[in-house]
Amino acid sequence: MVTGKKELVEYVTMLETITERVRAGVEKGQSVDALMAAGVTKDFDARWGHFDFVPPKNFVASVVASLR
Repeated sequence: MVTGKKELVEYVTMLETITERVRAGVEKGQSVDALMAAGVTKDFDARWGHFDFVPPKNFVASVVASLR
């Protein structure tokens, strides 16, 4: 949950970091499953990966779609 400036900075950092990781994987031809296996969200899952409405795999899939 984003409740203040500190959390907003953390959230933006997560979005930027995962997007860059996904972009690099997409450029190598990796699928969503391969990106997940590579752990593109792993270091953010404890903080941001527990929301049932957007689980990590769905989030990565949406990032992949946005980059195409």
